[in-house]
Amino acid sequence: MSDCDHATLARAENKWRAGALRLDAVIILDEDSNERLVTDDLDDLLNRLEPVAKSLNCADELAPGLDIVRSGASYQRQRRVAEDSDGRPACSGRLTCR
Repeated sequence: MSDCDHATLARAENKWRAGALRLDAVIILDEDSNERLVTDDLDDLLNRLEPVAKSLNCADELAPGLDIVRSGASYQRQRRVAEDSDGRPACSGRLTCR
């Protein structure tokens, strides 16, 4: 299989995994099929981009991405609140205040 074929297949597989598993997806990184949790990879990428964003005066625009990777997406925060409180009303109240 050529590199191009592998890259195309890996990209398609990563799209499927991200769509199905969202931030819990394990993505394919390279032609050796090494894998990594998408949030770990995003955290590294966003940290590498942080100095560039600062130099371009757009670090504020990058910050929400870092927040999502570190504290979880809304659906993950909702699940944690629901699990901790054993119910939906507490979840809605807590997220409304956020």
